[in-house]
Amino acid sequence: MSKNTAVATKNDDTALALAGAFDDIDLGFGQVDSSDYAIPRLAILGDLSPQVKKQNARYIEGAEPGMIADVGMGELVPDSVLHFLPVQRVKEFIEWHPRKSAKGIANRFAHDRIKELGLVRNDRNEFLTKEGNEIIEHHTYFGLNLGQDNRWSFISMKKSNFKAERPFFTKATAIKLPSGKQAPLFFKSYLFKTFLDGTDPQYWNWKIEDGPMTLDLPNADEVIRSALALKTSIETGQAKADMRDDVVDAEEVPF
Repeated sequence: MSKNTAVATKNDDTALALAGAFDDIDLGFGQVDSSDYAIPRLAILGDLSPQVKKQNARYIEGAEPGMIADVGMGELVPDSVLHFLPVQRVKEFIEWHPRKSAKGIANRFAHDRIKELGLVRNDRNEFLTKEGNEIIEHHTYFGLNLGQDNRWSFISMKKSNFKAERPFFTKATAIKLPSGKQAPLFFKSYLFKTFLDGTDPQYWNWKIEDGPMTLDLPNADEVIRSALALKTSIETGQAKADMRDDVVDAEEVPF
């Protein structure tokens, strides 16, 4: 055995011994509850997104409009091709304070709040309450960012995204198991890309393509375990979507 080989073996043994020391200690996270978890948002960056403005504290190096970013983690998705496994779709009607107030979300409803209040669109195509708050229908997809070690994430679809969402969701609901039962949403993964949509004005929208079936992924067992854990966490309310700056995107689309 050479001297270099002996040193390498010694260092490896030391690293393993130190790693084992972390197995049975207090993790140091304190008393954790649902308020401590915020699932990061995956989004298309637009002209007004703070992530593309170099003077903004939330700027991401190299970010440009049309790119996909994990805005919660401050990271760009490589080549703006997001390999995403949708796990749970949540349909909500979210009431937002006026954008200039920077107050964000005023309330959230699981039912059609627009219809309940009998609201009609104004000349800016908005549903406004008497308080001046806007109510926007959101379809939130919680899932796994497969390109980032199955990181729990979410994508928020609203208004102009519905045209891109509809074919994808229709196909997802049509998948059947060998038993004939409907397959769960996380039975298949998808590739999320972007394209310039509309005419005047144009805006960036999602382009959703088929990806591999979940069972065909190289780490299928791990992916399924993580998907089931995320689904449980969402259903119990332990983890929630981090939508603090989601309202910024609403100013970038024509409807």
